[in-house]
This record gives sequence, structure tokens and C-alpha cells, in this order.
Amino acid sequence: MLRKKLNKYGLLFALLVLAVSCSPKKNTSGTRGFHNLTARFNILFNGAESYKKGMYNLQNSYKDNYTEVLPVFLYHNKDQLASISTEMDRSIKKAMKLISMHSITAKPKIEEDKELSDEQREFYNKNEYNKWVDDAYLLMGKAHFHKQEYDQAQETFNYVVANFPKDENAYEAKIWLARLAIEKKKIKEAEEILLALEEDVLFPKHLTDEKASTFASIALLKEDYQKAIHDLKVALETIHSKYYKQRYNFITAQLYQKINEPALASKYYQAVIKLDPPYEMTFNARINMALTYESGAGSRKEIEKQLQKMLRDDKNIDYQDQIYYAWGNLYFKSGNKKKAVEYYTKSTSLGKANTIQLAITYLKIADIYYEIPDYVPAQSYYDSAVGIIDVSYPNYSLIYAKSISLTNLVTHIQTVALEDSVQVLSKLPKPEIYALVDNIIVTIRKTEEEARLKEQEQREQAAMGTQQQYEITNTNNTSFYFYNPTAVNSGRQEFKRKWGPRKLEDNWRRKNKSTVAFEAVTADADEAEEEGEAAEDKPQKVADKYSREYYLMNIPFTDSALAESHTKIMNALFEMGNIYFNELKDFDKAADAYTKLITRYPDNEFELQAYYKLYSIGKIKEDINLVALYQQKIINEYPASNYAKVLGDPEYFKKIEQEEKKYNNLYASVYALFEQQQYSQVANLSKQAIIDYPEQALVPQFDYMLTVSEGLSKDTVSFISDLQKLLSKYPKSDITENAKILIDYLQNINPEAAKEQKIIQAKELYVLNMGDIHFVIISIPKSSNQNQMMFNITNFNIDNFGENDLKVMKSDFSQLALLSVTSFKDAAEAKIYYDKISDNAELWRDVNKQGSTIFIISRNNFELLKKENNLETYLLFFEQNFK
Repeated sequence: MLRKKLNKYGLLFALLVLAVSCSPKKNTSGTRGFHNLTARFNILFNGAESYKKGMYNLQNSYKDNYTEVLPVFLYHNKDQLASISTEMDRSIKKAMKLISMHSITAKPKIEEDKELSDEQREFYNKNEYNKWVDDAYLLMGKAHFHKQEYDQAQETFNYVVANFPKDENAYEAKIWLARLAIEKKKIKEAEEILLALEEDVLFPKHLTDEKASTFASIALLKEDYQKAIHDLKVALETIHSKYYKQRYNFITAQLYQKINEPALASKYYQAVIKLDPPYEMTFNARINMALTYESGAGSRKEIEKQLQKMLRDDKNIDYQDQIYYAWGNLYFKSGNKKKAVEYYTKSTSLGKANTIQLAITYLKIADIYYEIPDYVPAQSYYDSAVGIIDVSYPNYSLIYAKSISLTNLVTHIQTVALEDSVQVLSKLPKPEIYALVDNIIVTIRKTEEEARLKEQEQREQAAMGTQQQYEITNTNNTSFYFYNPTAVNSGRQEFKRKWGPRKLEDNWRRKNKSTVAFEAVTADADEAEEEGEAAEDKPQKVADKYSREYYLMNIPFTDSALAESHTKIMNALFEMGNIYFNELKDFDKAADAYTKLITRYPDNEFELQAYYKLYSIGKIKEDINLVALYQQKIINEYPASNYAKVLGDPEYFKKIEQEEKKYNNLYASVYALFEQQQYSQVANLSKQAIIDYPEQALVPQFDYMLTVSEGLSKDTVSFISDLQKLLSKYPKSDITENAKILIDYLQNINPEAAKEQKIIQAKELYVLNMGDIHFVIISIPKSSNQNQMMFNITNFNIDNFGENDLKVMKSDFSQLALLSVTSFKDAAEAKIYYDKISDNAELWRDVNKQGSTIFIISRNNFELLKKENNLETYLLFFEQNFK
């Protein structure tokens, strides 16, 4: 036993001695062998395994959108990459450890005067003698890349290329540099790197798939599908990864579908299925194969048969939304949009969990309604889609803008429908109104229950794989407001945008969106509260849509309410026309809205604008009669308007532009003279500019240059006075700050002038009326003992002016407290009191006198003082008149 222990410890000691002797600072065959062995089978192995684990996790967690062409690589999704950050960090750590502990850069010892062969000389001149160090750098670069630390990755790949140019890792590093350039949107740079590799006869064949797949990713970005197919086929010839074989075959099939090669697409989908991928890919391959099937006139029936078979397969229960979506696509391609919407709608009813598919289907339906055009249902579906997708979704900004435009449009459409309906109701006898409302409540309850049961039935039928015709619910074919389901949901639009999809209730997706329910109520009550209106002036909202009051609160029973209702319709029609014209470019509907506006409300405030829009629509549609009609209306009814001037003189705006240019050039020349200190010329030109162009925006600038140019020849007091008048004339102009700076400068260089100017200001502001009622004010800092001071003043009044019935009142004034002694019948009486109290030492008992002042002021001047909030100016007035 003892011998075994000695042998064990002896071996351990030998290993320790070997490790110490194998320092990377020594370069012998022994040290090289030790560090190569340790680096490869310990540190590098663990780092590579961590990288493989990260890639495996990425592949298994990556969620593909099979309705689009799949990306060649998986490193575009930031959220997905974040999930493998730990594995990448470990790979980087291991690579750095290998480099720091096992890099051998010391030169091997050679005998002096020994003649070296070319091979020996090449070996001696190496920068690195551990053959796994470049592998560590490459691993580190790839890990940085997958952490989206692109600068570190680029630096590392460039290091490999520069320091190991003849190693195979240099070629792989160049491929990664090309991928890095693609991520940085430097496509040309990426292509140049790959083309150089293509021409290199020493390029390693085992990297062909890496190079070809990178070429393919560029071709996809450029939508060069033929080139992408070629590159993917090249990659498939040499690739060993089963995962990427499945993926590249699937992408190739998708691309053949895009270029309308169904037979070849089917061939590659079949290749995908043979590779036994995860079921989601198998399912999508099968469903796409079904849609690429061709057999003459009976092809659609055959495809439907296959789709029906897929519906019956239990494995496809979670994919039925995609099957119905594919079925909808089948009808859409054949031109049957009504049937397509039917199957797309089935897809949405089953696909609440698959948000990607749900958003795609919503957008597909929205686009169909938008193209019809039928904007009300289009808005609902765009809005639902926007509630699911985010800014990373393709064309998100366009989809969002369209959703906002349609939401605004639908709001105005609903306003017109609502106000028209309630105006009709307001003319009915009360019993009829009550009966109608009660009937509406019954109808809504019944409709909601039917919708709930129908949705439940559809789910059950879909789960069993049955195929039934789907009817888009059409509860009531009428334009009457109360039955419109879109309005029922109008209050929920903001919620959907913020919180995404929610259960569809109240049958809000009916086919007939021109009929509305009554839930959309106006925000009058909220607006009234914001404007300070009393609650009883406006009807309060009622939350319960099953109560009679809920429907009665918006009916305009009074003349003022009816007038307000008409105003809402008028505004809504005008805004509808603007959205149709400016945002949707639907000129027929725009013309209809503007025509309704001017027909229903002649002489309304928007009439001139509506005329011009109709004139413009006539020009766009090349409708000579429409153009002539509204051109004449504008000229006859609004002859002084700019629109009439434009129509009478096509050069009108051009002339205005020329005049504007002339004015701007004048300003530029005057300003140049101002900088050159040519003040006489500046003054003359500025005066004339103000006379000639009194309405122009640059008048304050001309006036400022005039004031400065003339002020430089005046005394400081007058100059300051002119600048202050300028400030009062243009309080919010661009010249305000410059004028203030100049005033401060003039006051600092000439304090006496500044004081004189303030005296002049005080005389202009305050009025001397010695016979008016006067107060004596004692101002003290708020930090002083105010209560003690009021007590001292009161005692002084009792002792010295007991018969005068004087009162002491306190008011705040910036950082001061003003203690007012009131009232004296005139200035002379106040002066007697002032003289007496000013000499009273007891007044300041237990009160700090520093920062305090006593002065006389008339009642009217005291109100002005509080308004102006500037005690210094008044004290100058006091000194001039009372001392």
C-alpha cells in the first residue's frame, strides 16, 4: 500500500515538474508537444463544446416564419442571440485562457553557425508555435459575432488573417468577415471578399458550403432568386450538417415556388421530408407541396383534397390555422377573394396562439378589403395586426401609418353615422324611442349569444376536421347606427394597439361593416370636464350597454345639442375627404365626402377648401366638367382668396415666391451692411423695408437693426429706452435675446444711465396722485420674524396713532413680505406716519433690519407694483417724489 502511494505521489510530482519545465517561454519539442496537447484536448475542446451547445440551442429555439422565405443563417434575431450569450461568453473565456497560457512566441534555440534549410528557416520565422492558437482566435471571433459584438469580432478575424495567412482558419475568418460586412449593410465589401476567395486556387474544399451559403444570403438580400438557388445547390453538395441540409433544401424549394417552378419546388420539399426534420418544417413542406401541385383543370380539387386530409390528421391540430390560411391562398390566387376571406377568417379563429401567422392573416384580409376598397373592415384588421407585430416586422412603418389613417377615417365615418342616427331619433315620440332602444338591447344580447355559440361550434368542427361553409355574420343589412359592430369596438382600439390581440367578442368582425352598434359614444363628458364645464351641463356616460340610458344620452333633444350634432357631421365629412384625398388617394370617395359636405352645409367654414379639392380631383381624373364647375365657383364666390388668384393667374404663386426671394435678398444685403457697421444705410433701408413689407416675418429683425443703428448716435438712456420698447413690441421674437444682452451691456458700462433709465421707466409706469389714498409699506425678508414685526408695528400704532384706526396687513412679494399700514387719506398724512415710524428704533426689536425698506405708495400704484413684481423700479419713483 505504501509503495502504491509513493508511486502515485511520484507520478504527480513528475507531472508537476514537467508542467513547470514546459513554460510557454521555452520553445522546445517538449514544450510544444505539451502545450499543443493541453490546448487542444482541454481548453479548446471545452470552448468549442460551449460554442456547439450555443448553436444547438439557437437551432432548437429559433422560430421561423414559414410564410416568408427562410433566412439562410440564424444570427439576425437579437432576442434569439441573447439566449445563447452565456455559452458564447464561456467560449470567449476559454479561447482567451488558451492564448494567455499556451501561446508560444519564443524562438527555438539553434546552434550557432548552423546552416538552416528553407523549411527550418520558415519554421524559425513563425510568429506562433502552438498550432491551436489560431483556432482559439477564430472561435473567439465567432463567439463575439454571435453576441453581436461586431467590432471585437472584426478585430479578431482580421488578426487571424494577418498572422496566420497560410492556415485554413484564415480562409474561414475571411468568410466570417464577409458575413460581418453583410450584417453592417456593406454588401459590396462582402461580395469582394467572397469573389477573392472564389478565385483563390488554395481555398479549402471543405469550406465550400460556408462560402456558397454566404453568397446565397447576399443573393436573397438582392432578391436574385436564381443566383440564390445556384449558391444553395453548391452548398448542399458538400454540407455535412443535417440541420442545414434541411434548411437549404427548404429555402431552395421556396425560391423555386417564387420563380413559378412548381415541379422543382415540389422536388426539394420532398427532399426536406426525406431528411426527417422537426414536424413544423415537415408540415410546412407538405402544405407547400400541396399548393405547388399541378394536374390540369382538376388541380384545385386535388389540392383541396390534400388539405382536407391534413386537417383530419391529429398531428396537425396545432397547425389548422396554417392549413386554412393556405386554403385561403388557393382561392385568392384563383381570383375568388370572397372565398379567400372566408378561409382566412377561419384561420384567425383558430390561430390565437400562433401570433406570427395571426398577424399575417390579419394583414392579408386587411389588404383585400383595402383594395376593394372597403375601409371599415380593412381598418379593423390592420389595427388587429398592428396590435401583434412590432417595428422589426417588414414594412411596419407603412402598415402602422395605414392603420392610423384608417382608424381616423373610421372614427369620422362613425361620427356621421352616429349623428345621423341620433338626429332621426330626436324627432320621434319618446315612447317609440324607448321601444326601439329596448328592441336594440334584446337584439344585441341575442346576437352576442349567437356569435358565442357559433364561434364555439366552429372550434369544435375544426378540431374534428370537418369542412363546413363559413358564413361571415351579417346580422342586419342596414346602415342604422345602433347595429354597427365596428362602433361597438371603437372604444377598444387604443387597448388593442397597446396590449395586442384579445378575444373577439360582440361579433365585431361582421361582413357588413356599414352597420354599427351604439357602444361608440363621444367624449363630450370628458372634454366638458377638461374645459371646466359643470357636470350637469353634459349628459354623463353610462357604462352598462344593456341599459336604456346608455343609448339615450347622445340623442340631441335640444336646439343647441342638435346644432352641435350638425357641427360634428360637418367636421367629420371634411376630415373624411382629406383622408381619402391626401392619405388614401381614393379620389372618388374624397369627391363624395366633399360633395356631401357642401350640399348638406352650404356656406360652411370649409367650403372654399372643399371647392379647391374638388377642382383638384377634376384635374387628376381629367374631368373637364368638374374642373370648370369648381373653378367658376371659386372665382365667383371667393374672388379675394389665394385660390381664386391662382386659378385666375397660374403664375400667382410663382410671383409670390419671387417677391419672397426679393425680400430675403434685401434682408441679406441689409444684414451684411449691419455687420460692416454701415449704420446710416442700414437705418434707411430698414425703415423702408418695414414700410414696404409690414406683414413679413423678418420685420422684427429689420426693426432691431434700425434701433441699434439709430441708438448708437443717441445717449445711453435713450438707447436703452428704445431697446426696451423693442422688447415690448416683439416679446417672443428671435431678436429678444440680443436686445436683452445689449441692454445689460449698456447698463453695466454706464450705471448712472441705467439708473436714469429706470427712473424714466418708473415715471412712465407709476402715477403721482397726492390726493389718493396711500399706504405705508414695511418690506422685510421672509426669513425675518414677520409676526414679531407685525406686533411691533401694532404697538407703535397704538402708542402714536391710536385715534387713526390703522390696520396692518401682510402680503407676499417674491422673497419679501410686505407689511402694509392702511389707510391714509392722502400722501401728506402718510408722510407724517412715515417720518415718525422711520425714526423709531423700537420697531426693529427682535427683528433683523437688514434687507428691509419703508416706503409710501398710493393704492393704485400698489396694485401696479404687485402686478409688475419689481420693487427696485418703484423705490426709484418713491425717492424722486417723497424724499
